[in-house]
Amino acid sequence: VKPEEAQQIRNLSQKLAALVPANELFGNLLQIIQRTGGATAIAMLEKLVAFSQKSKGEMGAELIKDLLNDVARPSSVNQRNNNTCASTALQVKMAGQDPLRYVEMMTKLAAGDTFEAGGIDFKAPANWNANPNDERTSSARLFQETLQAQRKDKSISGMTRPDNERMDHALFGKWYDPIDSHSGKTADLLTEIEDD
Repeated sequence: VKPEEAQQIRNLSQKLAALVPANELFGNLLQIIQRTGGATAIAMLEKLVAFSQKSKGEMGAELIKDLLNDVARPSSVNQRNNNTCASTALQVKMAGQDPLRYVEMMTKLAAGDTFEAGGIDFKAPANWNANPNDERTSSARLFQETLQAQRKDKSISGMTRPDNERMDHALFGKWYDPIDSHSGKTADLLTEIEDD
């Protein structure tokens, strides 16, 4: 990280310090900087600071904390006991591969705005946070319930492959490929399998 980037990160993180415990804030920021670089971390922090100024109460602070964790460690996103495995996989992929766009989407959804991607207008359902027994993080509930609401086939509680492909195409601009979703290259996956 360049010295001027470090100063910007420090200034922006101070604006979030009242909302996120220091050990979580700085631990996650370290991971984010390592994963994405200083410029992306700054742009993401700017979006989170802007969201924090608009959001009210504990839910805004909880979502900011969860988003920082999602981007720092995308594999920590969890569906818990909900039938949302397809939308969870897309959430992990987006937090990992396009963290800045992920934060933009999530802050728009939380603010009640629409996030347009690939011809789909994603809008959080009014009840996305209504279940007090839901053990998912606020970010998992928001993302997963938003995608679940966009399903065309609602005859099952989960997501059908055509719906999964449609959402993947909308969010990432290409049709779903389970091998590509893993690491980006078929050869890498085959090497990993062979090495095990």
